[in-house]
Amino acid sequence: MTLFNRLPLYRTINEYYEAVGFRQHTTTNDFYTFRIEDTFPDVPRLIPPYRKTFYHLALVHNLQGVGFNLNSQQHRPDQTILLAHSPEHIHSVLRPLHMRGVVVNFTDAFVINSGGAVCEEFPFFSATNRNVIPLDDAQTTYLLADFERVYAEYHGTDPYRIGATQGYLLALLYHAKQLFLTHEDQSTDAPGNRIVRQFRRLVETHYLTKRSIGQYADLIGTSPGHLSDTLKDATGCTPKSFIDARLLLEVQNMLIYSELSVAQIAYQTGFSEPGNLTRFFKKHCGLSPHAYRRQMRELSNPGG
Repeated sequence: MTLFNRLPLYRTINEYYEAVGFRQHTTTNDFYTFRIEDTFPDVPRLIPPYRKTFYHLALVHNLQGVGFNLNSQQHRPDQTILLAHSPEHIHSVLRPLHMRGVVVNFTDAFVINSGGAVCEEFPFFSATNRNVIPLDDAQTTYLLADFERVYAEYHGTDPYRIGATQGYLLALLYHAKQLFLTHEDQSTDAPGNRIVRQFRRLVETHYLTKRSIGQYADLIGTSPGHLSDTLKDATGCTPKSFIDARLLLEVQNMLIYSELSVAQIAYQTGFSEPGNLTRFFKKHCGLSPHAYRRQMRELSNPGG
């Protein structure tokens, strides 16, 4: 596992809540839902970068003055948003006191029939996809009803509330998926395609050690040509572009959130020498790793 020596990793929902000072907690270990307004004043407005092992889905409004980072992407939304992040993300946020919304946190185990592969069925949680979309009034009303149904069921007294909450959460996730698919950069994706889904899962697992299309084709049990054609037809992208995008994201995260040298990053991400990493990075970002680190550090404070 890659070292990010500046970042806390929260392995449970309650561990994260305790760390940020949130007084509520889950008794089920795998799920919790809360209103953002209930986090004030106990949870600080600024939550520094962190990693986690669970999922976060939120409908957020009253966003004037908010700023948050997901990996290397900075966001300053000015209208209601649907926000998703996962164990693949590094997250930080500056929260204005007037920010409002509903949040659900959950693990793979809580999602019915996910088989531990939430990002496959719901690709908007993947770090290489879009994780934030704006909502208009009609979309907000539609999706907020789902969030409120989940919230009310979980915090109710019905003896079967956990099972019912799982069902309502699944409905929320599929409705969220439909809204994300209306946005152009994911509308051409084909998450239902078995090969596409299998390839994306394998890239997430092996991107640090396997770089060739042939290696992934062997793991899937198909030919490199068929894999390339399938990916191109379903997503408009080549297998190499998926592999490079995930590797680039890891390098960007390490440049921003660790104190490792470029040489150390090259070693940890599987490059034979720092010069190869520098050429790869310049090709995709137009900057050297050193220049990118300086630029992003200057902009890294969400309140800046």
